[in-house]
Amino acid sequence: EPKFTLKDERYYYNPDPAGPGIEVLAQSSVAGSDKIYPSVFVVKHPQARIVGIALGHDAESHTIANYQNLIRNAVQWATAK
Repeated sequence: EPKFTLKDERYYYNPDPAGPGIEVLAQSSVAGSDKIYPSVFVVKHPQARIVGIALGHDAESHTIANYQNLIRNAVQWATAK
């Protein structure tokens, strides 16, 4: 499982109890904090393939090979039949 470091902001996830839920595939943290943030997840939707990636808010992120692979793999998975 590849690991890589991004200089990025974190997003707090507040689950909707009435929603389909998510499966967290990757998470991140901030030094000095115990808080864990979902960074890559799939939505458990019965009729669609939905992937969420809460990373990549700066141009530098898009130059990292492992991040590029993550995006490519997510698109392939989401568009598979």
